Formats: sequence, structure tokens, C-alpha cells
Amino acid sequence: KYVFSFVSLFIENIENVLDFSVLYQSLENYFDQQMPWSVDDPNVLADVLKIQCGITQKTKGLYEVLYGGKKPKDNSDEFSYSRDGIVKLLAGLRFD
Repeated sequence: KYVFSFVSLFIENIENVLDFSVLYQSLENYFDQQMPWSVDDPNVLADVLKIQCGITQKTKGLYEVLYGGKKPKDNSDEFSYSRDGIVKLLAGLRFD
């Protein structure tokens, strides 16, 4: 249904490619501005994503930044996607 189109990779847009807030805005647009978490500064999320570590450690770091260190609970009435699944995808886990 939806296609992520984060940023056109043209040389004139290189600053946008390096600016995480542009990518984060695209993620917000994908979720129709109803993000499954609240982050005041998207760069804090970017800092966690940049850390060189395994998926488990990155998942824990994302839980800390996004949910205060707790595993998110899914409530289908509020949000139609698995919050835990989104965090794991961001951490690099593959769902085949």
C-alpha cells in the first residue's frame, strides 16, 4: 500500500539526506502524523540508530528513548500496527 519515499538522492538534496529530521518527517507522514511514541527531538532517536551494536542492544536503546525503557504494549484501538514490531524493525530485525 504505502511506499517509503524518504528523500530523493540527488546531489542538491545531500543536506536533506544527512538531516534525520527529514527522514523522521517521512516516517510521521507514513503513520498519518499519529506516531506510536512521543519524541521531542528526533535526533535523540537518530543517535540510538547510529550506535554500532547488535539488534538486541539497539532494541533496548530504542525502548529507552521511545518508551522509557519499557516494552510497548499494543492496543489495536489506538494504533493499528505493532509498536514492538516497529521498534524491532528500526533496530534492524528482519521479518521474513
